[in-house]
Amino acid sequence: MVLLLLGFGAGLATGLARFPDPRLLVCALLPVGWLLRHQATPSLICAALFLGQLSAFGAWQGEPRRCTARLRRGEVALTLVPVDPPPVANGRVEAAVVGAGCSGTVDVRWPSPSAADRRLPRVEVGKGVQVRGSWYPRPEGPFSRPGGMLVIRSVQGVSQSPVRSPRYASRAALLATTARLYGDQAPLVDALLFDRHGAIDRDTRDRFAASGLVHLLSISGFHVGLIIGWVLTLLLVARVRRAPAWIIATLLGLAYVAWLGWPAPATRAAALAVVLCVARLRQRVVRWDALLAVTALAVLLVDPWAIADLGAWLSVASLAGATVAVRWSDLRAGPHPMVRTLSGSIGATVATAPLTAGAIGSVALAGIGLNFIGIPLAAVAVPAILASVLLLPLWSGGAEALAAGGGALLALLDRLAALGAVLPFGHFTTETGWRGALPWTGALGVALWCLAGRATGAVAVTRVLTALGAVLWLGLGAAGWAARPSGQARGLTFTFLNVGQGDAAVLRTPDGRWIVIDAGPAGEGRDAGRSVVAPFLARHGARRIEALILSHAHLDHYGGMGALLDRFQVARFLEPGEAVADAGYVALLGQVGASGAAWSSFRRGDTLRVGGVEIIALHPDTAWGEWGLDLNEDSAMLLVRYGAFEALLAGDAGIPAETDLGGKVGDVEVLKVGHHGSAGASGDRWLAELAPEVAVISVGRGNRYHHPSVEALGRLRVAGAEVWRTDDVGSVEVWTDGATVRVSAQGRERVLPARPSRSYY
Repeated sequence: MVLLLLGFGAGLATGLARFPDPRLLVCALLPVGWLLRHQATPSLICAALFLGQLSAFGAWQGEPRRCTARLRRGEVALTLVPVDPPPVANGRVEAAVVGAGCSGTVDVRWPSPSAADRRLPRVEVGKGVQVRGSWYPRPEGPFSRPGGMLVIRSVQGVSQSPVRSPRYASRAALLATTARLYGDQAPLVDALLFDRHGAIDRDTRDRFAASGLVHLLSISGFHVGLIIGWVLTLLLVARVRRAPAWIIATLLGLAYVAWLGWPAPATRAAALAVVLCVARLRQRVVRWDALLAVTALAVLLVDPWAIADLGAWLSVASLAGATVAVRWSDLRAGPHPMVRTLSGSIGATVATAPLTAGAIGSVALAGIGLNFIGIPLAAVAVPAILASVLLLPLWSGGAEALAAGGGALLALLDRLAALGAVLPFGHFTTETGWRGALPWTGALGVALWCLAGRATGAVAVTRVLTALGAVLWLGLGAAGWAARPSGQARGLTFTFLNVGQGDAAVLRTPDGRWIVIDAGPAGEGRDAGRSVVAPFLARHGARRIEALILSHAHLDHYGGMGALLDRFQVARFLEPGEAVADAGYVALLGQVGASGAAWSSFRRGDTLRVGGVEIIALHPDTAWGEWGLDLNEDSAMLLVRYGAFEALLAGDAGIPAETDLGGKVGDVEVLKVGHHGSAGASGDRWLAELAPEVAVISVGRGNRYHHPSVEALGRLRVAGAEVWRTDDVGSVEVWTDGATVRVSAQGRERVLPARPSRSYY
């Protein structure tokens, strides 16, 4: 079964990636099948490969009918049916599109209440809503399934008659019930029961993620198994025969997963329950690896696109890791519940660590210990909450009593998550991508080696000590290599980090102090501060940020700053100080105040001096005639000077701000191009005055704005600037001793002399 799963998965993955074409694969498999007709296993693998390709072909055939493929970039007017209640502030929900000649749901970002027409009726689940907004397609990737985000600009009207759908009606009724019974705790309840996470505030999500308990908030095998187990227990207590009890509990679990919409982790758990039910009724013993392969195959058959779903991979990896660890501990220490819980928790954490590190830049080890408390709490809370929701229409008093108990358990679970989030070494932040995943992949490999061959406890301990010794030896060697005299004088290091469509730059002064200018975007499940900027600082030994500078109050610049304020001591926070009615920006200012960092505005004429480095604010100026008209044009434009070296960071300022500064800056060695290389920035006269040797463009790959623009690139080429794009070469490092400048990224390097400054500042 494992080989069949691998063959099917390989065919599915290559088919969804459109390589190779299914028709070509058929031609290739015919002679292979003929040659292997007497070899059962290779033939079955080839057949599975072909079926995977066929499944991918069928998945692609259904895509043109979905609204995510039909909608085109730009302004749209649609009728939506929300699957979840719209959030009270800007947030992401799922909604079905009706009357547009297409099917399926789309991701929707609703406007904040201040931007909505308060005279309109309240938007409800299951009722049609006429909206106007903008459709932004998702950038193409390895599995370029059509997708995107619909950003609502205005709500035109709300239908009074609900759309006839049992799922919508039941969902609306249940969400209203949880809101009535649990009040402020309703978002947690909705996540536990209905897989709805849009209403959970960011702090709560971060607490559960950092403590390693986030799996308790997501519909997973744990929840489905818990519900099936409680139903089975109640049926057995009611003296229902064992065989019918198993069948009823399994069918109810399947119905629950179907009602949820077959999310991948829950689908795997439902398939597991079906196989175990059949095995129990037929008195069969099933091998764990075959069982896991069958359930994973069921997920891919239900939803071929689940092969690119992180939740599906985490579900399979956690079960595999926990099973391997528990089987080994049962063999060596006996099936003691505490030992099983510990070994299963360790196995699941180690198995999923490479995935979480590579995908979201985070590994939480605190959950290994906290699961001893968190899992029993959730195991009692979930059935109590579910019973209270179902009981309310029949007996309000009993439902409220159960809700009181369930709410108390939820409060304890939240406090446990808050405790785990601050445990020393309980949570590690890493760089996303293969670099972040590599150390944890090595740890997983060592763990498998330690348990291989049914190793005894003594053998496993010996292997662990051997691995630790090898790591220590390599670490000392690397430290010695890094400590060798390089002949390079200590100077200013300036790194433009690759944070996607946003800005983030980190300066290390000659005396080892750190300055951060912008921290990249946050949202859509990603936080550049947590996944890129903070890991970069941690890898280089930073403990304190001398100055955190915000160019302007746009999310792609301030989004990651909250994570930095959480993790590092920040001495001062500098920004233009323009009053902006943005909820995220206002929340950031509140976090700055709570952190103890000294806040001050940073405008034209202000200078920050740290360790021999000068950072001079050239713009904005409140006396400027265009102040307050365009937030981008009010970006802080910063001149960084060290010795004869000068670099200019233009934020998102464009040609109007450049014109205001014309004739006052002079030439610079490095220019951080304004507004990610948009057509409205980097004007001819501006570039002629600056005459930059190197132009760095901080930009996201495949961004919806098509940055950098052809016009800006053409003007940079005419000005003689060598362009370094973060979407092309990754993070760009600039080092200078004040006389010589070295620019490097991914094996590319350029060395140039610093020119005497002609700046007026």
